[in-house]
Amino acid sequence: MSSEENKKLAAVITAAGLSSRMGDFKPLLPFGEGSIISRCVDNMKQAGAGEIIVVAGHRAEELKAHLAGSGCKVVINPRYAESHMFDSLCIGLRALEDGCGRVLISPVDVPAAKAETVKMLLEQEGGFVRPVFRGRAGHPVVLDGALIPAILSHGGEGGLRGAAESLKIAIKDIETEDEGVSVDADTPEDYKRILEIHRRDEK
Repeated sequence: MSSEENKKLAAVITAAGLSSRMGDFKPLLPFGEGSIISRCVDNMKQAGAGEIIVVAGHRAEELKAHLAGSGCKVVINPRYAESHMFDSLCIGLRALEDGCGRVLISPVDVPAAKAETVKMLLEQEGGFVRPVFRGRAGHPVVLDGALIPAILSHGGEGGLRGAAESLKIAIKDIETEDEGVSVDADTPEDYKRILEIHRRDEK
């Protein structure tokens, strides 16, 4: 992609949660040659995102220090302990510079999606595109930047999918054999699973 095209693609990664079910701080858990958050950021960069917003909350200063030099912008959800992922997403969307054409959206705990899968999603037309692995919807989602104001006007019920349904935004599901899009690291067992998927896919 040219630098001008890069500016048209942005990414928002939500990483504000308490990681209570994991029992450890998910963004900084080891993954590949780095951490879960660094892998997510790298995936967005490889897809061509010229602007990457990470929404932090719990242990925000630690996360900011870890991402220093990565080129992404860290913004804070001050109400992370009592708010929902959609609230963090809205904070991230508001932090984007004007003029972005499309936005890649993902929670931090889905690091095993393949870079080529993300690129494949970006080749699809549609205002709201998401990957599906064997019937299970996953991440990252691709959102048309023109829909951001409408998404921000939503009350939060049902999260991003609820916003799309309420606003009558057609969701385009793209079938993929990339299991990494559908597994999030909520628990230690989930984390072990995404590490297995990553090791398998790297062979």
